[in-house]
Amino acid sequence: SVICGNCGKEYIGETSRALGKRFSEHMKTEGDYITAIGEHIRATGHRCSLDDVKVLGQEDKTIQRKLKEAMQIHKRRPALNRDRGLEIPPVMLQLLSRDPPVM
Repeated sequence: SVICGNCGKEYIGETSRALGKRFSEHMKTEGDYITAIGEHIRATGHRCSLDDVKVLGQEDKTIQRKLKEAMQIHKRRPALNRDRGLEIPPVMLQLLSRDPPVM
């Protein structure tokens, strides 16, 4: 998760690569491929640093990592994400949306 240090808007993403490398790609505001974070920085003049990054989980297997990303996007509803990630069946989304049982 990356939270803008100026406005608090959040982005959730996944990567199998080194966090610093992926973060530096997000900071680019010019070129052929600009990420949602780069667009936010360019449009607002806001800044993000590695201090604004929080690792929400780790997963070596690609499909499981993408599923965890999609679940976090569904639960947290980050303002900077362009999409919802991997498509999750509606029945699973209902389970994610329920409050945990009170014991």
